[in-house]
Amino acid sequence: SRQTDHAATGREACPVSGEPIAKGTNITYTYKGKVYHFCCSPCIDEFKKNPEKYIEKMKKRENGQVPTKADK
Repeated sequence: SRQTDHAATGREACPVSGEPIAKGTNITYTYKGKVYHFCCSPCIDEFKKNPEKYIEKMKKRENGQVPTKADK
């Protein structure tokens, strides 16, 4: 099996909703050369409005700082 850097691309949790991404779901968007994975197409539209905001949310989640609903 091929290993990939899941944390860097948000493959395990949607950068927008924070929801786990179902196995077999392949909804992606490439931003600044990185492929980001999403739970659904509407989340891609939301991500496109402010990518840096959601990338920062992902980093906080990866560091164990779970964002609250107020962060959305």
